[in-house]
Amino acid sequence: MSKKLKKDIGARLKKIREELKLSQEKFASELCITRSTYSKNERGEYLPTVGALHALGLDRKVSLNWLICNQGDMFNRSLKCNSEVLEFLAENCEVEELLYLMKRVPLLRYSIMEHFHQFKKDNPELIRDDQ
Repeated sequence: MSKKLKKDIGARLKKIREELKLSQEKFASELCITRSTYSKNERGEYLPTVGALHALGLDRKVSLNWLICNQGDMFNRSLKCNSEVLEFLAENCEVEELLYLMKRVPLLRYSIMEHFHQFKKDNPELIRDDQ
C-alpha cells in the first residue's frame, strides 16, 4: 500500500470529520476505535479498519468510493455502492487473514490444501487450467 494513498485517505477522513463538525474523540467513538488510532488514520499512518469503513458507509452515508478512490461526492444517497465496496473489503480482509495464518500455522495450511486438492479432484469441471 503506497504511503501517498494512506495520506490521501487520511486527509479525506479529516474532511469528513470537519464536515460533520465532530472532534477526533467523538468521531473515533462513532467508529468504535480509540482517538489515538483515529488520529493515526488521519495522519495516514494506519488505514481505517473494515469496521470503521462499515460505520462510515452505513451510519454516516459516506461514499467509500470517494474516501478510497477520491471519486464522486463525499456523501451519497445510495447504499448499494457502499454495500458492494464493503463486501469486497470484507472478502479481501478474510483472504489476507487466511494467507497470513496459513503461513504461521502449518496444520491450517495442510488442512486447507487437503480440502483444496479434494475439491479440485471432485469438481474438475469447475477448475479450468487455461495455462
